[in-house]
Amino acid sequence: MLAANSVICTVVGPGRKSDAVLAMAVERLAEKLPEEGCPPPEITLRKDIFPQIAEERGRNPLSLERSAARAAHRFYDMLEKDPALMKTIVGERPPIAPVPYEIMMYLAYYVRFGCSYYEVMRKNAGLGRP
Repeated sequence: MLAANSVICTVVGPGRKSDAVLAMAVERLAEKLPEEGCPPPEITLRKDIFPQIAEERGRNPLSLERSAARAAHRFYDMLEKDPALMKTIVGERPPIAPVPYEIMMYLAYYVRFGCSYYEVMRKNAGLGRP
């Protein structure tokens, strides 16, 4: 498993607190992914991820969620500027701009499996999975 913080820093550069929150959320999402990677599990950020992070950090879960969402948008904006990174992490450019949860899932798949979200989906489609 790759380190989410390293991936995020590679794309957006070092340093923001919101990037650390995003990395923590991505790491937790990656841990919850099924071994095969497909289909994506039903995970809600508001119930399954941010309350745990908030408890550890002594902060409000909603403020952490907003902070991670801003970092996710910044991360995706940087991916849009670099087609090679987009291909590596996401696999292809989504037809519409993804919401923060989708961006975090793309990152979680990359962190967990070391390849893009769409690549994991294609590999598992050949195994009779949706």
